[in-house]
Amino acid sequence: ETVDNTTTKKLMLFCAFTNDLVKENILRKSKAAAWLVNTDDFHFAFEMIEPIILFNSKFNLSCSANGGSYIIQGTTGKYYFVSNNWEGIGGKINWESHGFGKDSVYATINNYKIDTRKSQLLADSAVFYNKYIFQFPIIGQFINKLSSARQTEKFPKFTSYTKDIEIKEIFPNVDYKGGYKLQGKEFIADGGDYARARIIFKRNGLPVFIANANRFNLGSDRIISKGAGIKIFFDTDSIYHSNLKFKYINSERKLQLYRDINGVSAAPILNTYHNITMDFELLEWNIDKDIIRFGSLPGPSQSRIKFESVNRYLQQKYDSMQGLDAIHPLFLVNNYVKTKKEEKFFVRDFAKFSRFPVVQIQHLLIQLANDGFIFYDNAEQRITVLPKLNNYIEAASGLDDCDYDVIIFNSIINRVSKNNFNADLNINNKDLKVFGISGINLSDSNDVFLIPNYGELVIKKNRNFIFNGQIEAGNGRLKLLGRNFLFDYDEFKIDLKQIDLIQLSVLVNDQYGNEYLTPVKTQFEAKSGDLRIDHPTNKSGLRKEEFLNFPIFRSFESSYAYYDDILDGVYDRSRFSFHIDPFTIDSVDTF
Repeated sequence: ETVDNTTTKKLMLFCAFTNDLVKENILRKSKAAAWLVNTDDFHFAFEMIEPIILFNSKFNLSCSANGGSYIIQGTTGKYYFVSNNWEGIGGKINWESHGFGKDSVYATINNYKIDTRKSQLLADSAVFYNKYIFQFPIIGQFINKLSSARQTEKFPKFTSYTKDIEIKEIFPNVDYKGGYKLQGKEFIADGGDYARARIIFKRNGLPVFIANANRFNLGSDRIISKGAGIKIFFDTDSIYHSNLKFKYINSERKLQLYRDINGVSAAPILNTYHNITMDFELLEWNIDKDIIRFGSLPGPSQSRIKFESVNRYLQQKYDSMQGLDAIHPLFLVNNYVKTKKEEKFFVRDFAKFSRFPVVQIQHLLIQLANDGFIFYDNAEQRITVLPKLNNYIEAASGLDDCDYDVIIFNSIINRVSKNNFNADLNINNKDLKVFGISGINLSDSNDVFLIPNYGELVIKKNRNFIFNGQIEAGNGRLKLLGRNFLFDYDEFKIDLKQIDLIQLSVLVNDQYGNEYLTPVKTQFEAKSGDLRIDHPTNKSGLRKEEFLNFPIFRSFESSYAYYDDILDGVYDRSRFSFHIDPFTIDSVDTF
């Protein structure tokens, strides 16, 4: 049939091929790859205009190249030796070359094709078994090929189709859910294009921290990802970010997250429990302990981080964002939200609406994310509008019912060692203890400023915080020293649990008639009271003319004036003092 129906060239090829097959069991041999069979149970046929060879009984098909080899066990099929194509049915390939038991880790394949000029085998809908981990098979894609020594470690490779495979306790109290990829001997947590690979850290059987990524590299002692979205659960609230560098070392039980100052990673972390954005470089957590620590990367002599109220507004910041654009970027996003009536949208849809190229609009959105106005989901290329954007829009528009604050916690500590941190978060009681706070401005318009003792304070839910230290109000007219002071954000006041000292200052004139503040020499000791900074709806101070009587200081219990620190204590406090009934001082900034 070959003589009658093909060319002389194909006849000569047929003869040469038959000689190699009969004498040396060679399907095809070249510098790139050699394909061999271990059987003489085959027969020839003629299909269309080409001679072929059929292997109807199971045999082993092997490939060797670059000093390596692999075997497809128990396969059948047919070979088109003119076009160098093998069409196989069935077979089994194991990971024995990487130290796994041949009957424990392997893949079975169904229909597949091979170009015998190459060493690669690709099979879809392969059935994979890893009896060390799974009690069930997994369906996915199988690839094997022989390559350079550096690439050989990556094969055989199996990638599951499903991204919902669960592996319990990959390390103690650490679960995995997502796609499964075995690349050589390396297990890669595969999340696909939508970052569905999840590492789940548990406490008492419940998830407290989840990281999701396109892929995690899992070793015998560590998990690493170049970019992972993270979420720390606080009941119905959370702390989350879309893209952080992730490293977990199991022998140390230590998790570390790094923020890259460039790209999407530069965006601050959003904390919906404390209602702040968290701007730091390094998060570190021993997952068996209650404390998560925040700081900056090793290097500088000082570690600097900041936590900012989600309602903070700065006119200077708003103006600087305008640039040369015809429309302010915040209003551009706001126009989309109003037109489409959706606060979650895809980058490509926003680019189309804005009539900008996708690449250009990505840069704009990344910058907005870095400033905390939006949440940029890098995996899905999806945007979520955050409260800060709406706050800025309302404040810039001068709306009567708009209110904002100026609260920011700037932490600066001098490093004694490379492990110094600026803040500790207790995941049990959710307290955020911050160090290195030199001062906090609570109100520009009413000049209310705090100086915590030792630079320490504890942030509670919704920006409430506790501190010991000093309060200044009315540009220094009133100073309060004490302990267990509680700032109440919603009421916009400070509950003064233990007042140690009240210092008043009054205006006097110098010899030139210029007014200046001077402290009243008599100081008072009190027990409790409060300082109402401004009306709760006027945290910004924009409506000052409506609330002229703020700030308001109230003493709830008797106060005393003592003089035992003068004249060597002749005025002993047990025998000499002034008693003051509970009192109120309003308009502290103008009294």
